[in-house]
Amino acid sequence: NEIKEDKSKKVVNEPEIKKLEEQNKELNEKHKASLKEFDINFKKLMEAELAQSKVLAKELGASFKVVGDKGYETALKKAGKAKEGAGSEGFVLGKTIYINKAQALRTRNLGVGTHELTHRILKDSLKDKDGRITEDGKKTIDNMLSKLSTKERKIIQQRIDKQYKFGIDGKEKNELDYYEEYITVLGDAI
Repeated sequence: NEIKEDKSKKVVNEPEIKKLEEQNKELNEKHKASLKEFDINFKKLMEAELAQSKVLAKELGASFKVVGDKGYETALKKAGKAKEGAGSEGFVLGKTIYINKAQALRTRNLGVGTHELTHRILKDSLKDKDGRITEDGKKTIDNMLSKLSTKERKIIQQRIDKQYKFGIDGKEKNELDYYEEYITVLGDAI
């Protein structure tokens, strides 16, 4: 207000303001170019990661399907996971791994293929026929977690609490329904 009323300050400050506006414009253009380059490189990395995961899935005897939003929504409905899977980047149904590439790109989740492969591996080693972690599986995971520092364990627990511990209704799930996520979250963190 004072500057607008005092003409002498306006004369002194106006060129400086113009100069700062030009610098700001230039920085915004550089930022946009940098983001565009990042997006291009990220997409290339995503392609490579998904290709690698597809090869590993084949070696495990699993099918690896990379789909868009509509294909993913269809697969979730088929699996009966339309509500709980909404907004996710991937899931496993039987011997098929589904990846929503569009969502993974939006959320910048480069490790989604590896994350879902880990679920597929765990299905055969730490789970029962109904897909729940066995008591021996839980002991194996607890043993692995006991090797982490307090700081590392806190990071893992925060992600578990935020993303897996509670159902869409806000109620806490049975820990055996999400316990394998400790391994996938640890893998993501590494």
